[in-house]
Amino acid sequence: MSRFYISYNALMQIGILDYGVGNMGSVKNAITHLGHTPIVSSDEAVLSTCDCLVLPGQGAFGTAISALKQTGLVPFIQDWVTEKKPFVGICVGFQLLFEGSEEKGAHDGLGLLPGKFKHFPENIGLSIPHMGWNPLQITQDINGVFDTDDTAPFVYFVHSYYMPVSDSLDGGLSATAKYGVPFVAVVQRENLLACQFHPEKSGDVGIGILERFFASL
Repeated sequence: MSRFYISYNALMQIGILDYGVGNMGSVKNAITHLGHTPIVSSDEAVLSTCDCLVLPGQGAFGTAISALKQTGLVPFIQDWVTEKKPFVGICVGFQLLFEGSEEKGAHDGLGLLPGKFKHFPENIGLSIPHMGWNPLQITQDINGVFDTDDTAPFVYFVHSYYMPVSDSLDGGLSATAKYGVPFVAVVQRENLLACQFHPEKSGDVGIGILERFFASL
């Protein structure tokens, strides 16, 4: 991170949902870098006092949704997002917002976004998982998170399952990427930012996306 960003809105308390499978350290560091206060917790009472929530994630979809259910936070998260309170989903945390995934069996997600995740086709001639830097194809920027001077920003991905591009996101599709096949990379709705990639690991581009989202709140 070579540049230093500061949000010009009031500094916020950003709750990081702790359910045992998220990439807490780098997300916490990114939030601190932006001058906000990260609060890592699985306590609903603590999280409910936060200005924004972040759902990180890594590993398998089924393991992640099972761990999230064990915290008892699923109804709380569903209500929070439905009420359009500020929320960020990252990588597997992005995937959990959808209806489900076929990863190692059929698993239901939080059902807040339509669609189910599929495994990248084996015949695309590329190694799986998709791990590395790819450009985004921006379709719309609802919360103003993208740098208007960078029309194809490169960000860092790590995933084996993807959300096919369709018209079922009710206008929320914000950016796509391609790894053999095109896939949904960013969904935005009012006060919602959901990314298949890791903004906290995507250098200045990713930190800038988080900074501008927090500044929009």
